[in-house]
Amino acid sequence: MLVKSPEKYLPISVMFSLLLMFAAPVVADEPEEEKLLVEPLTVRTKDFVEIRGVYYEAANAEENGKEVIPIIMLHGYEGAGAEYTAMAKYLQRQGHAVVTVDLRGHGRSLVRKVGDGDVELELDRFRKPDFEAMVMDVQAVKQFLIEKHNDGKCNIELLTLMGAEMSGIVAVQYAAYDWSRRNPPSKVYKQGQDVCGLILLSPLNSFREGGTSVALALRQVYVATKMPIMIVAGKQDRRAFRESEKVHKAIDQRRGRPSKDPEEIKKRALIFADVSTSLQGTMLVNPQAKLEVPKYISTFLNQFIAPKRAELTWTKRGA
Repeated sequence: MLVKSPEKYLPISVMFSLLLMFAAPVVADEPEEEKLLVEPLTVRTKDFVEIRGVYYEAANAEENGKEVIPIIMLHGYEGAGAEYTAMAKYLQRQGHAVVTVDLRGHGRSLVRKVGDGDVELELDRFRKPDFEAMVMDVQAVKQFLIEKHNDGKCNIELLTLMGAEMSGIVAVQYAAYDWSRRNPPSKVYKQGQDVCGLILLSPLNSFREGGTSVALALRQVYVATKMPIMIVAGKQDRRAFRESEKVHKAIDQRRGRPSKDPEEIKKRALIFADVSTSLQGTMLVNPQAKLEVPKYISTFLNQFIAPKRAELTWTKRGA
């Protein structure tokens, strides 16, 4: 598995070893799985779509909830949140709060409430505005996590999004939306700027001809230049890999010259993991694939997101 820069490939194992020289992640003993809270959830978007998902409460939520990183996981086209079940449990055991989501038109999120009736969502009729409306799905799930934040079960300011293939675009678009929102002086009534990092599995640069893309979202300065981002893609599928390379290149050219220096790696906060497989998207974190991607994601969270706890301290949110 390699990390790509414009000049050369740096083995990702070497890169993370350099980072670990400075601050090795500490992972607590994993608790027994049957004692961990897992519960279904249903939230409603501003355009009245019912979004279904599953919430995995962090293993240490009762003792250390105000430092817990919340993670929203988004699947690819024609997929479902259940594809992340094993990964969600893995991160839950490591002390992260996770929500796996069925995006509109997928899985169990197939209905828009209109008056006293339901309108069924037909995925094969989705067009560009329908895919871009998935940002509202993420916002509805974020509101659910704000409730958990106020209960002391996570810190919403450490919010991390994981997107796969098509939903990699959704994740970047939501991050741009979130960071474009203006906040009042008091953190109590903060409305946005909560997305702390992105993990993109085989992200697409664009979806369908003339369809949704990451281009406009990457005009948001913080997302393009400073937000910690990890991109993972299987290099043996050249077509899919080239799409991910396009996303990486669009961000990479905004972040200055790459370096092997551990402090510069952390400052640049852009990781591109090249995996020796033809698998893409959620399959990269499927245990049947027997890849080390979950471990590298865990290290990314520990090295790039967790250190922000010092500056992004927990404050209860108002209505």
